[in-house]
Formats: sequence, C-alpha cells, structure tokens
Amino acid sequence: MIYNTKTASVTELRQNATGLLREIGETHEPIFILQHSKKAGVLVDAETFADLIEAHMDKRDYEIAEEALENKREKTYTFDDIKKMEI
Repeated sequence: MIYNTKTASVTELRQNATGLLREIGETHEPIFILQHSKKAGVLVDAETFADLIEAHMDKRDYEIAEEALENKREKTYTFDDIKKMEI
C-alpha cells in the first residue's frame, strides 16, 4: 500500500521535471501527477518501475501455474498453450 500522498500538477512536472526526478531518485517514493485536480499518472524511479514489472510478471506466472495445476488431469499443456495464456 502506498502511504505517500506527494502530488505534483502537470504544470509543475513541465516546469520542474529535473527536480521531481531527483526527488524520486533520492526517496524512491512515487509522486502522483494531477491533471485538472485528478490523479492522472504516477512518477516513479526506474528501479521501482522495474521491480513493479517483475512482480507483475511473477504474479502472472504464478496464475498460469495455478491454472495448469487445476487443469492438470483434464489436459496436458504444451509450451504453445502456455504462450497463448500470456497477456
């Protein structure tokens, strides 16, 4: 869960991108980007983003493995079957 409520407007992002990038690089905390006072995006450092992508891929791999185990008796999966499950 994200507890940080740091926000920056799109205008602030345009005017101070270097400063915001420095901040997320130092703190590793996300900054929510607001457009018309609504959260429109999140600025995160590259390391955190890579960790999020890896965690997402691990979760998807786990879901595929769970599905394969549940259906083990019904079907034998091939590599092509597993590739088709990936999104």
